[in-house]
Order: sequence, then structure tokens, then C-alpha cells
Amino acid sequence: MDYVLSLIRVLDHLQWKSCYYIGHSLGGQLGLYLCSLWPQRVKKLVLLDTIGPSYTRTDSYLSHNRLLLDNILRTEEQFSSKNRPVYTYKEALDRIMTSRFGHLTEEAAKIMMKRSLTKSSDNGFIFTPDQRLKVPLTTLLNEEQQLQVCATFVDTKYKYSFMDKQF
Repeated sequence: MDYVLSLIRVLDHLQWKSCYYIGHSLGGQLGLYLCSLWPQRVKKLVLLDTIGPSYTRTDSYLSHNRLLLDNILRTEEQFSSKNRPVYTYKEALDRIMTSRFGHLTEEAAKIMMKRSLTKSSDNGFIFTPDQRLKVPLTTLLNEEQQLQVCATFVDTKYKYSFMDKQF
């Protein structure tokens, strides 16, 4: 939700009363929340390759969030130390190509490596982007909350289905 507040701050800084919002992946999920919380600030919402807000059962809410936060703490510890993982060029290439949900060509992976790898002092390679950004931290909602978010941004002239509910 911090990111959604950042979006509001950007709109306020630019002195835009509203915007056309196009969001991809996490940006799309943020757009859902922005549109749900401040519908007057979003004229149109376009989502690309976006999943809806994450859902969890009420009885597993705390344990699931604890798991997410523990993962973040572990990742911060691993990458804040001087012992960051070092890879050969081939290992780094394999990691980039296999750690994605979709297919990534070797050519595309090599392009990504140009901006995300640096040589380490021991002739290997380390990833330079902030690896903590790869740890998912999403607000989890129960079914009732999920439906409330979806219902607030659906234009009634379009049919939309979520969790077997029609909008």
C-alpha cells in the first residue's frame, strides 16, 4: 500500500486531479488499489499482464503474512552482507532464463545481463539490482474484501467475472 500512496503523492506533485493509468504486473495491481481507493483520480484503467489483488482465507492471513515478511528479512540479510552470491557467466544466464514465469530467449537474457550483472573481485559475477525487490510482498485480502476491490473499478457496461461472481 505504500506504493499506492506514492502514486497519490506523484499525482499531487504534478498537480493532476486525475490520470489515465496503465499498469503492468505489479503496476497493474497498484492501479487496482488506486482506482478502488481514489476512483476520482483515475479516468481510465488499463491493466496488462496483471493478476488481481492477492487472496487468502481469513484463518491463514497472519501465518501467510509472517512467511512473506520472514522471506524479506532473509533476503535482506543475504544481500546486505559482503557474501553476496557469486555466479559464473553461464550460471547467471541460466538464473535469468529460468527464474521468470514466461519464456525468455537467450538473446533477451543476455541483454538483461548487461544491466544487471557486474564482475566480482574473484572473477565471477554478482547481480546488481536490489534483490529485495524480487521478494513478493502483497496485501492479502479475504473473499469479501477482494470482491469489494473488484466491484469498485468495474464499469457496469462490461461483464466481468471474478471468483465465480458476475459484475
